[in-house]
Amino acid sequence: MAAWFGKALLALGLAVYGWTMMLVELYLRAGHVPEGPDRGLVQFRRAIMGRACVGLGAATVVAAVVLAILGRQRRLPAGLALALAAAWVVCLAAIWPI
Repeated sequence: MAAWFGKALLALGLAVYGWTMMLVELYLRAGHVPEGPDRGLVQFRRAIMGRACVGLGAATVVAAVVLAILGRQRRLPAGLALALAAAWVVCLAAIWPI
């Protein structure tokens, strides 16, 4: 009998965390750039913090894919993790020029 909490469910959690990091990047991109002394801070957040969040999200999505493949005995969480990972990559391709 397999355990309830396995690799596939962990993969699903990591995929959701990757999406959380993507949402931070989308929030930073959608923000208004003010005029004045705060302009540099906003540009820093977009350039550095946004890329760092996407990099962390990419690492978790890769880990989610690996764990979903290893935990494929649990089909539903593994399939959801792979679907979320694929959607994450599509969203990244849409917002970043390749």
